Amino acid sequence: MKKVLIVEDDYLISHLMETYVSSCGCFEIVGIVDNGDDAIRIASTCLPDVILMDVRIEGDIDGIETVELINQNSNIPVIYTSGNSDVLTTSRASKTNMLAFLSKPVFREELCQLLAGQFFCESCIIMIVLFINCKLLCVVDVYHHFLIEFYEVVIP
Repeated sequence: MKKVLIVEDDYLISHLMETYVSSCGCFEIVGIVDNGDDAIRIASTCLPDVILMDVRIEGDIDGIETVELINQNSNIPVIYTSGNSDVLTTSRASKTNMLAFLSKPVFREELCQLLAGQFFCESCIIMIVLFINCKLLCVVDVYHHFLIEFYEVVIP
């Protein structure tokens, strides 16, 4: 299981992000916090594999400053979420270990694709196996919309 820390000051959005991450499969949520100080504490003790970080959070420091402080001692990648995607904000965020910058509202499919793309795990793949006339023709990852393998194997 890959560990995810969620930093979001809006209770409803943090609950929604928790639901989204849980539905992606193979991810464990190690904490949900609303401020930078708690995020720094949890990141240093739990060492998440990725941080889902709102830019505007409670406390004296914003999400970008929080990530800068976390990354002084580690190199944890971050997916930023924000309703504010102006040039200054995205430029500041890009100077950190940013995987992506998602403008709110964030959609489950978008978040799951990012997580699955960064952290491959078999439970994140949904496959369709196509049989025609007892021949295995192909295996398609319908979640990521691409062909995994093509076969021309006769099934006895």
